[in-house]
Amino acid sequence: MKTFKLYSLQMLLDEGEGVYLKNIPLDDGLIVNKEVDGQSWLIDAVVSTKYKDLFERLSEKQEQILIEVVITNESNFPATMTATIRQMTTLSKQISVLFTGSLAVRKDQIVNTILKQIVREGYSGEELLTEFTKRTSVEGVTTVLKERLYKQLQQTGSLDIDAVFEESALPSKQSLQKNND
Repeated sequence: MKTFKLYSLQMLLDEGEGVYLKNIPLDDGLIVNKEVDGQSWLIDAVVSTKYKDLFERLSEKQEQILIEVVITNESNFPATMTATIRQMTTLSKQISVLFTGSLAVRKDQIVNTILKQIVREGYSGEELLTEFTKRTSVEGVTTVLKERLYKQLQQTGSLDIDAVFEESALPSKQSLQKNND
């Protein structure tokens, strides 16, 4: 098993106004790669008691939720995971929320999908590099994927990564331009 410092925790939620990423400030936290199958993780987040109602609601549903974690420091790429709340413990001034999770999508899947789409659109050479750099730095690309993951998880209770990474899962150059205008 490998243990890392949990640097940040965000959750994809839909409270009637569309899917959004909710930042959950951490007082402390650890994330453990159980190394059972390369996908199984334990996440222990120590947070303010002001989030107790939110976590109790999610825990009562016993549904998988979509979370995004960053380990060690802010420069690491966020890992998107499906998780369930396994246990909540009230501490003196905080709560500890223990999740079990699995990786939902890997960074290389996102990067490969973006690159394939750019090549299909006819880019090559220096233009391809420029467009690839632009699209991988656009927050909207990963936001689209996270929304699709969230909706699929809510509708079916599971994830079909191949369906999420269909060509239509990523915005084209034109739709990115519309979103940035």
